[in-house]
Amino acid sequence: MYRVFLLISVKKYIPILRLWGNYNKLFLISDVIAGITVGLTMIPQSIAYAALAGLTPEYGLNSAFIGCFAYAVFGTVKEVFIGPTAMMSLLTASYTGLLNVHFVGLLTFLSGLVAMLFAVLKLGFLMDFISTPVICGFVSAVAIIVATTQLKYILGIAGKSSGFIGSVKLIANNLGQIKFSGDLILGVACIAVLLLLKALKDVKLRTKGKSGGEKAKAKVVNKVIWFVSTSRNAIVVIACMTITACFQKYCSHIPFTLTGAVDSGISSFKIPNLNTTINNTTYTFTDMFMEIKTGIIIVPLIAVMENIAIGKAFTKSKSVEAQQEMIALGICNMLGACFGAMPTCGAISRSAVGSSSGVKSPLSSLFSGLLVLLSISFLNPFFHLIPRATLSAVLICAVINLIEWHLLVEMWPIKKFDFSLTLITLLVSLVMGVEVGLISGVAINSFYLLRLWQNTNVCFQIEQIGDEQYYLLVVPDRGLYFPAIDNLRNGILKKIEDGRNSRTDLIAVAIDCQHFIGLDFTSVKELCALVSEFEKSGRGMHFIVNSNSSNRDIIDQLMHGYNGGECNPELICTNRKHLESVIRGSLRFSQPIKYRDQTEEAADNNKYEEAISMIETIKSKPEVV
Repeated sequence: MYRVFLLISVKKYIPILRLWGNYNKLFLISDVIAGITVGLTMIPQSIAYAALAGLTPEYGLNSAFIGCFAYAVFGTVKEVFIGPTAMMSLLTASYTGLLNVHFVGLLTFLSGLVAMLFAVLKLGFLMDFISTPVICGFVSAVAIIVATTQLKYILGIAGKSSGFIGSVKLIANNLGQIKFSGDLILGVACIAVLLLLKALKDVKLRTKGKSGGEKAKAKVVNKVIWFVSTSRNAIVVIACMTITACFQKYCSHIPFTLTGAVDSGISSFKIPNLNTTINNTTYTFTDMFMEIKTGIIIVPLIAVMENIAIGKAFTKSKSVEAQQEMIALGICNMLGACFGAMPTCGAISRSAVGSSSGVKSPLSSLFSGLLVLLSISFLNPFFHLIPRATLSAVLICAVINLIEWHLLVEMWPIKKFDFSLTLITLLVSLVMGVEVGLISGVAINSFYLLRLWQNTNVCFQIEQIGDEQYYLLVVPDRGLYFPAIDNLRNGILKKIEDGRNSRTDLIAVAIDCQHFIGLDFTSVKELCALVSEFEKSGRGMHFIVNSNSSNRDIIDQLMHGYNGGECNPELICTNRKHLESVIRGSLRFSQPIKYRDQTEEAADNNKYEEAISMIETIKSKPEVV
């Protein structure tokens, strides 16, 4: 029994073991094809994203192969391929751009540690507070910032800049320096080729109505076209490396700005530095921690958000194991930091390629990692030949589709607030930085949700009972928690005052709890204070609570909140008919509450002793019948 429990626990946290007995040769072939295809996309992207973060290519490649290897063992979503992304690169540059690489290693390690902490504390629900409008504005801002920061390399403008405003200023101040250079020609040509190859995937030969042989040929051609389109980044980068090599061999001058020298070989295992020196200034671990500041939270938060969003997008018929995904992401980053990697997570572009390639399991990440590892081993001496304009073109084409203008068009007629929230998040991210934009968007959205809870819509109805008797029926449209209790109290007192002025004295107040999902301590105490206040003025107050098990908590809260748990049989009524009977005085005390179906009529019971006995039973037995 212990062994079975141990095996289940191990499989839970090491998902690759779940494949045992459920994996076959066809799955393996599909995973190999998908892994190699994604790997061809990942290699040039990793180099480009490393450059975006201000790092040399080996940081991006190390991140890719370590992330893939770790996720193959600990990941659960087959379409996720861990590696550098535009957002992770931009955040890395934002927090460590003016520092040295030791800060990158520490940021990566601590990001993984915080992701693991999210998993241990089961904080996956925090992702629910980041709404689609906030994500849309944030991602669009990242795409715009990436595109503008890369334009200077294509335009041949020298100089450093950070952020959207800094890049725009640099380009505006150096418009006169833009000339018909090799970088400009190559960058524009690469963008044009990449966009054409991307559009190529929509070109398909017709197979309908063709004979068997012709149909098979058409399918093969379609597969080749799709493969060429999918591998467009690798094709363009290799072609540009070849052109640079030709200039290097046959010409005295290379007309392109190159990436620069790359460290050879695979990085060895090394714990990230916990202290460093910059310009004769020594930074201890505490100093490094304070330099990174909010990045320790923002980077893993965005990484987890991206991974879970990809999982939800591709596993439509299954639920995403958010806790395990956070564990996997934490291990990928903590282990990556020990091999000279930068912060990583999944990317929607890689997931789309893997899905269309027929990926069957997370094991496909292993083959992507192997391909990246081979490129580090054999192609490392040639990476310095990659033109910087080519990498900029790859980045611009990769992020251009992340600008989701179509969502803004859809939001406007549906919800103006969401439209405004998207624009605010976008503009704040562009002007003040993506981390400030994200926090601002989440804060505004949370404040809006609190306002919704506070501004609970309440329907006040004056109901007649008898010839000259009236009572106030109060029907809130949602749960009643402390932000809304003052508005409810003021509304009730105003209606009573209005009734007194119009000579329609209300003999009782009844609150219909049918829309309630629960009460908090403040609400219960305020409601019970109202009950006591009305009792002193000779006015009754009642709560209509259906006698089914879903409302048991509300009954218990009200009964315990009133007079320290003393029973008041008239406090709770099961329906409108019961309420009016209590008000008329035909029933001196409340009907006993029975936990059964809501549609079933409660039996009348006019005996005081039976009512008291039933309510005491409810209080003393916590189980739900």
